[in-house]
Amino acid sequence: WRTKRLVARSQRKGTILLQKKSLAVRLLNVNGYLQTTANDVEITMSKQDVDVMCIVETKTRREDKDKIKVNGFDVHKTRRSDADSDKQGGGLAILRRKDGIVFKRNSPEIEEKEHRFVEKERLWVTYDSKKGKTVFCCVYLGCQKSTDSHGQWNEHILSVLSREVYNL
Repeated sequence: WRTKRLVARSQRKGTILLQKKSLAVRLLNVNGYLQTTANDVEITMSKQDVDVMCIVETKTRREDKDKIKVNGFDVHKTRRSDADSDKQGGGLAILRRKDGIVFKRNSPEIEEKEHRFVEKERLWVTYDSKKGKTVFCCVYLGCQKSTDSHGQWNEHILSVLSREVYNL
């Protein structure tokens, strides 16, 4: 995705910190964030001059607390709890270039008990600029096989996301 123009202001000082004609955003399903994956991610981000990288299926757990790091980038992440035995894998990360833009993690509360699992299946980050608010959402959806094995799972996620988009 590319924006026509990005002019961000620091909320503290009100000065223009970054001015670009486009914002490079990438999405990558890594199927496990290993050392080789980390090297590939860093090379891709460097070669493509990425500003925001959304990473899906990191498969990180509690013991992997600081596993996702890239020089010059802040990391926002979420993962399934170790008690989630019904689904393996998961884990999301959004890496964004450290350039003075103030990004905030946005985690709207999910009131419906049966939909609370979505909190670990999507990750929102936002920033405010002179032109308005920009929002990024990284989402994990189950593979929709011919057996429709993840149909209801995905419908719950999309239902929650629809409400969150409306509220944003």
